[in-house]
Parts: sequence; structure tokens; C-alpha cells
Amino acid sequence: MLFRSGRGVDGRVVVAVAPEHARIEPVLNLAGEPRDTVVFDGAEVDEIGDAPAGVDADALRFRGALTRAALMAGALLAMAELTVEYTNERRQFGQAVGRFQAVQAHIVRTAEEAALVDLAVQVAAREADRGDARFEIASAKLLADDAARVATRAAHQAHGAIGMTQEYRLHHLSRRLWSWRAEYGDRTWPERLGRAVVDHGPDDLYRVIAEGSASGISL
Repeated sequence: MLFRSGRGVDGRVVVAVAPEHARIEPVLNLAGEPRDTVVFDGAEVDEIGDAPAGVDADALRFRGALTRAALMAGALLAMAELTVEYTNERRQFGQAVGRFQAVQAHIVRTAEEAALVDLAVQVAAREADRGDARFEIASAKLLADDAARVATRAAHQAHGAIGMTQEYRLHHLSRRLWSWRAEYGDRTWPERLGRAVVDHGPDDLYRVIAEGSASGISL
């Protein structure tokens, strides 16, 4: 766990605490996944050390955002595949419902959102291996958050009522997307991204988009 104290260069330390020394309050998110609250009031610290350079609350938030964006990309791809399968199998008026133009629009929208987020996450992960990737991570998470709203609506429209039945897979994906959307995000990121791009000026707009963090932009 990362904490602040009076020691260390920037006052941040990493500590190890045995589970029996903390209080754990069980909590489930919308998808039924454990999101327990861990309380350390008066907890005994087993080990303590200065936090390495670059390890701070903001850095952990960005890494957490990357993990959630990656999970969301996988769920969106699975949702798009499931939607295609169902609309090809479900028949109405003598043909697959996927042949109807209105349903095709939902299929395409789901696939588009899934492909966009998948690409953004791949770029963010690649840049995270190279160094600071806050621009790419924030962008990927924002795209994933928006896709969670747009793609799930389109997928559920294409499926109809079966999408929310307990036995069917779709709602297991959509509930996770809605839950992950609320985790490791930052409501200030859209404004921070916009300000960072504006600060670079109009002449650098293409370079910022093409190079991302490598262009020198920072959040």
C-alpha cells in the first residue's frame, strides 16, 4: 500500500500490512465482483520502505485506468461477437434478424466501438512499455467509458429482452462494462486533455495526435 509520511524524498512510502491487521468490509459492484473496502485505522505495519521514484497516487490511478480499459476492450469485443452470432441465428419473418437494416445498424455500431477501444488500448499499452503514456491511457479510458454507454445500448437493442435474462451472457458483459466505467477514471481528464492539446498550439495538433506522449504533451 502507498502512504504519505514524513520520511522519503517526497514523503511517500510503501508498507506491507498483514490482512489480519486490517478491517475488510465486503462490497460488490454492479457486476457482482468483489470491491471490498479495506480499513487500516490503527493497523500494525509489518514492513515499510521509501516509494520508488514515480510511484504516487496519480501514477497508480493511470495504471489502474489502463487495466480497466484493457478489460473493457475485451468485453466490448466479446459483446460485438455475441451480437453477430445471435442476430445471425435468431429468425423472424423467415430470415435472420441480422438481415434487417435497423438491426444491422446496431451490429455495426457495437463492432465500431469495440474496434476503436481495442486499438486505443493497444497503443496505450505499447507506449506504457516505452515510458510515460498518460496521454494515451487517459484517451483510451475515455473512449472505453463512452463505448460502454454506446455499445451496450446498441447490443441490447439488437438482442431485445433476451439480453437481460439471467442465463444469457450479454448482461454479464454489459454489467461489467458499466462497473469498470466507474473505476479508475477521472472526471477532469477530458478538460486536462483538451487544455494540454490547446497549450501545444494549432500547428502541433497533428503531431500531438500522431505521437501522443512522445510529442512532449503531459497531463
